Amino acid sequence: MKQLSQKAHAAAFHAEFFGNTTQKRYVLGINEFADAVASRTNLDGFIDEYTTATEYRGKPVLKLSQVPAGSMVISTVTQARPKNRHEQTAAPQWCGVDGLLCSG
Repeated sequence: MKQLSQKAHAAAFHAEFFGNTTQKRYVLGINEFADAVASRTNLDGFIDEYTTATEYRGKPVLKLSQVPAGSMVISTVTQARPKNRHEQTAAPQWCGVDGLLCSG
């Protein structure tokens, strides 16, 4: 299978995320950018490690560890802060979520 360039991969991801996919779709972050994404597609939920809310815009709010493997995630986080000292020093690694880098 041909390796896609980063630009081609991003375009394919965008087309699938905003198209008619059967994969679960989530937005990382709760902010005005998340609202803009949510207004363009039917999301399965939002991901936020800092809120105590369990629902946003009528969809569930999950912690990253609760997101099903194979889900598609778009990050709307523009100002990130680590939750703990381990996250400050941990090297990023791939999560079980398509295209998402995680700490730890």
